Amino acid sequence: MTEVAASSKRLKQVAALPWRLSVDGELEILLVTSRISRHWLLPKGWPMDGKSNAQAARQEAFEEAGVTGRISKSRLAKFAYRRIELDGSTSPCVVSVFAFRVSHELPEWPEQHQRDRQWFTPEAAAAVVFVPSLAALLSLLAVKNDALVLHRAWRSKGGRIGSFTFGSDRSDE
Repeated sequence: MTEVAASSKRLKQVAALPWRLSVDGELEILLVTSRISRHWLLPKGWPMDGKSNAQAARQEAFEEAGVTGRISKSRLAKFAYRRIELDGSTSPCVVSVFAFRVSHELPEWPEQHQRDRQWFTPEAAAAVVFVPSLAALLSLLAVKNDALVLHRAWRSKGGRIGSFTFGSDRSDE
């Protein structure tokens, strides 16, 4: 494979979108910091052999954020961004996002000394994340019938904002 072809290949990642309802019934989103840049983001990682993308996203939520709960089997959405490598170069990356209803926040977890975690309203989460397409996704969240959804008005407009796309019924795309 040529160097140009290799650099234009889109990497694929999976992410959990951990959420809960506050005591006042308001939607809250859990974000974690990246290990190096300390930017706020969703718990995410690479697909895992032997696991569906949803299962891999649930594993990332446990390792990076120390939460357990119920993950959706179907993708909520996907977003694209440029991954910054250790050498400063960037690679195009597409992230499949799975809604993750948090039931327990653990006092200890595998990456607790490498990351911070914090609950945000969707608006505050959209304001602090580094990736614009992720900010667009976070600003469109709502809860309906005890499930995380995107605002109906946005979905009816074709489901695209920049490099953010509404999900599909297939979880392993």
